[in-house]
Amino acid sequence: MDVSIVERKLREARFFLDHMRVQEGKAFGERERYDFYLSAFLSASRSVLQKLEEFEPFAKFFMPWRSRVWSQALPKPERKAANRLIEFFRVERNLEVHESGSRRIERETSIPIRSSYSDRSGNWFVYSPPDAPPTELIVPAYYLTIDGSERPATEACAQYLGLLERMVAKFKTDHHP
Repeated sequence: MDVSIVERKLREARFFLDHMRVQEGKAFGERERYDFYLSAFLSASRSVLQKLEEFEPFAKFFMPWRSRVWSQALPKPERKAANRLIEFFRVERNLEVHESGSRRIERETSIPIRSSYSDRSGNWFVYSPPDAPPTELIVPAYYLTIDGSERPATEACAQYLGLLERMVAKFKTDHHP
């Protein structure tokens, strides 16, 4: 069974997750880019399960395997969390693609700067009297609310991608003699 198309979608999701990580730490620049990368991540990661659930030759094997083998192999608390995470990202992708967009939350974090600040977006220098209060730089932080708990968006996406990677690896092992 050739799962290379599924593995390609995993690599694509990883690519966009890596870009989200780079973008989230930037104080300057286009904040909208984070949303572009999140949108692409949601689509690529959803495609992983869609390919396995809907396309031959995977479809006839995957869903029974997922419910009987994969789910049962996970410890009960992890199984529930995994199923909730999969469902959350399924809904989130549908909202992003078919509705008004992802429900991700943007908050601002204040960073006190006394003389300089650097990140991937550039450098910022502050010149002020020694007794002046620090200048505050506002940096975006992105979150998703999953099961009533607000989590850093990139962290939640990384957990979801890790779950998909484990699932695909196990499916491949179980269906390749």
